Amino acid sequence: MEIIKKQLDNLLHHVSLRPNSHGLCKIKEEENILFLHTLFYPCIDDGIEYLLNNNFQEIIEVVNACLKFDDQDFATLFMNFEHRTVFMIITKLTLHLLSNLNSLKVLEYDHLYNIGLLTIKIMHNKHIYDFQKTEFYDIFFRYRFQSNNLTECLLQLIQNITDSLLIQIICLWLDIVVHYQHVVRKQQNDLDHNYFEPRKIISECVIKQIYNLPNDLRLRGSFLFYLTYIPYDHINKNEKLASICYQYILSQIKNLNEWTSDTIHCLMGSVCFITKHFSQHFKYDEEYDESLLFIVSYEHFHKALVSTWTNDETIIIHTIIEYFYTNLDDNNEKMIIILDTTIDKLHKLYENVKDNLIKMNICYLILVSTHEGCHVSDEIILKSFQYIRNQRRITWNGDIEMGEADKFLRALKKVSHYDSIKNAIIRLDKINELVDLINTDFDIIDDSLVLQSKKRVAEKTLQKVPRNKVVLSCSNTELAIQVKRHLEKFHYNILILNQCNNDMEKENLISTCKCMIVCLTDDYSEYQSELILAHKNQVITIPIVIENEKKYCPNEPFLKFILEKYSSSLIRKNINELNDSLADEIKDIQSTRRRTLLNSFKANSSSGIEFSPSITYTYTAEDLYKSCKENDINKVKEYLQNINIKILNERIWNRSTALHIASYNGHNEIVQLLLKAGASRTIRNSP
Repeated sequence: MEIIKKQLDNLLHHVSLRPNSHGLCKIKEEENILFLHTLFYPCIDDGIEYLLNNNFQEIIEVVNACLKFDDQDFATLFMNFEHRTVFMIITKLTLHLLSNLNSLKVLEYDHLYNIGLLTIKIMHNKHIYDFQKTEFYDIFFRYRFQSNNLTECLLQLIQNITDSLLIQIICLWLDIVVHYQHVVRKQQNDLDHNYFEPRKIISECVIKQIYNLPNDLRLRGSFLFYLTYIPYDHINKNEKLASICYQYILSQIKNLNEWTSDTIHCLMGSVCFITKHFSQHFKYDEEYDESLLFIVSYEHFHKALVSTWTNDETIIIHTIIEYFYTNLDDNNEKMIIILDTTIDKLHKLYENVKDNLIKMNICYLILVSTHEGCHVSDEIILKSFQYIRNQRRITWNGDIEMGEADKFLRALKKVSHYDSIKNAIIRLDKINELVDLINTDFDIIDDSLVLQSKKRVAEKTLQKVPRNKVVLSCSNTELAIQVKRHLEKFHYNILILNQCNNDMEKENLISTCKCMIVCLTDDYSEYQSELILAHKNQVITIPIVIENEKKYCPNEPFLKFILEKYSSSLIRKNINELNDSLADEIKDIQSTRRRTLLNSFKANSSSGIEFSPSITYTYTAEDLYKSCKENDINKVKEYLQNINIKILNERIWNRSTALHIASYNGHNEIVQLLLKAGASRTIRNSP
């Protein structure tokens, strides 16, 4: 490390001794002039010229050494104000080399390739602040040599590919353009300069060359990668190109052990292109899904995984997992069945993946595809609870929003019915956390609470909590079917009492149901025995008055009693006004009643319910703040294990949060820990 620092200082010293006829290095941008932080150094162009003529070999030694550093050590070098200037000179040097690519020596090809690898290393380094990377590469992509910027230079090379030796260099630097747009600029197309002007021309040229050079797999992979993340309009209508990608992916599954680096690169581009632009087109294609899972299960790829998109294997695995996470829903039974066959492989993949977001996506896929006979590791269950907890957002008025956690809650509800998962949740002491979640989403978790009750007395009391089935009592079968259709938006198991085979079956349904929805019409009096039975069994009842022209006024005393008892939650609907909003109205009513029931569980200490003690937090926001200020990483880790999201984002007396003080003092590792734990980036510490 010290040797490289001296080399960087030496390079900078030689450059600074060059006569500067240009003054400061300026880049014009509309009304403003951006200064590259070289106020005391000669122009970058002079530096590049000097290094090309005198110290090119020393530059390459620096580049090769930097490629061997781990990300944290390299970030220390890069974030040094003076060293970053040298890296800017080295990066801009590539445009000079690319512009003369046809006349370079073979050894210089290697040098240019290694500078490209270093460029990707910088872009993906998580220890370098995003704003520094954005500033650095925005300036680079604006830079011009012989009137061309990088993308325009690449366009000329793509149009005139004559030598196969050049292809690897062109592919790498075309990939770098994609990494810049996807990783550094986060898909924002607001960079208002010539970098974006040739985008449509390059895309059209790239598509043409894909057809002209069908056998050059590396080139096709880079071209498809480019079209994925820097497309021009209407690329998602190019079904011919999507079909080429689709057929290539399917054709390679048989020869998996014979894949070359070019094969993998082309596979990467094909998977990315389909996932980004044609995901819905192949969503229900079983053969395609099986092919993707076959790739995901390839353990050779698992060993190559890194934390960022710095190799093709990582990009492929991450993209496939994102494809399944995005497209998997309750209606796609075929995809769930296919995933079920690879649960063990998904567990192994989870252990090898380095990226936290992809890890959580794998957790979700495992939960959704699990069935009674499957094994789910304790770590998957714990990570799911942690993710749900971290995703709960406290709003300005104190309410909690669930966001992405909803998907995990629904998956958790499903697996909680299986004995193995139920026992694991009890063993991991997560019952209190489930109770806490009820305050956020009753309908997701109430069944789980019943299943996970450890004490007999508690189980007896919790039988009052609604179960799975929702029954519908209605005098008219056609009307019942119409109401059921609208309710199925929310209620997953609606049973119409009219369709029971006998009274015994009907009585059993009512006594064991989650709740009963009653459609009260003028001719309902003949069916009020169903309502009476529900009332005796203390079944939650939601009456819907179906009216036409005149107001519903029953003569029977019991029906009058029901209307009065449930007046606050009564729903009145004209038969022609029935729509899906009915399900939301019922959901609101159920949530209110369950919240009341839960509060009674917590408040009634004499009921015999023996839950574990409620979660209490002994650490305060002040404790966390102090440890972040003092850069005490071990204490911060301990606190994050034992506080909730509210404490994490709480402002202390000076209106600052733990994230504020850690960022202010430059404690980067603690900043990353806080962000991973769910610290808010948007809370301000000013009035």
